Amino acid sequence: YRLCDEVPTEVQALASSVTNWNEATLIKNNNHIGTPCWQFTSKGNHIQLTTTSLSYNNQGLFGTLPTEFGLLTSATKLDFGQNSFEGPIPTELGHLTKLADGGSANGFLSSNKLSSTIPTELGLASNMASNFNLASNSIMAAMPTELGNLVALTSGFVLHSNLISSTVPTELGGLFSVTTSFQLYANSMCADLPTQMGALSSSVVSGWQVTTDNSIGTACPTPSPTFLPTTAPTTPAPTMTPQPT
Repeated sequence: YRLCDEVPTEVQALASSVTNWNEATLIKNNNHIGTPCWQFTSKGNHIQLTTTSLSYNNQGLFGTLPTEFGLLTSATKLDFGQNSFEGPIPTELGHLTKLADGGSANGFLSSNKLSSTIPTELGLASNMASNFNLASNSIMAAMPTELGNLVALTSGFVLHSNLISSTVPTELGGLFSVTTSFQLYANSMCADLPTQMGALSSSVVSGWQVTTDNSIGTACPTPSPTFLPTTAPTTPAPTMTPQPT
């Protein structure tokens, strides 16, 4: 591991009391002082702000995805698949509006340990043409309707093997350019498929897997009502009126 970020002012203050203080030798040598730590992966790879390709598939990376990744606005390719990232998907990834390629078939953000929900901001990646892949994580709750904005996608709308529990959004029927790999299987999706999805299924020539290991055609469960505890009314204590003597 190497040090990064700026030298704290408290450490710089030691210069006046340490004999032969040489910051370049004692601290900066063989470190990354002055460069933000988020620009280094857990394996020490240096990610430049101007990079256009983020290809780190199956590199043994771990930790959370930094929100600062939203600063990499020049990126056209992002592939962090088959690693061990955990926690939520940063909403800031929605700033990467030039993304066009999710990398390999097991790429983008698939096969990690990501949880929470799919950010609606991912629907801003309207230039993405291949491999929008969030499969094999622990993503839950409803699928955002904004994913219907990924109209440039021609292959790989892949969200299988998660914990998504909702209806299939009608808006997904607008992804009529997808011809291969439309996969939502192994979730907890319910209710009937929108009629728009029927038309889409006829244009996907291979890899249409939507209803398997879901509850499509079954009514979505009604959330259990939440009862708040009620406080029993209190009866004021009787007052004693003194009897006349």
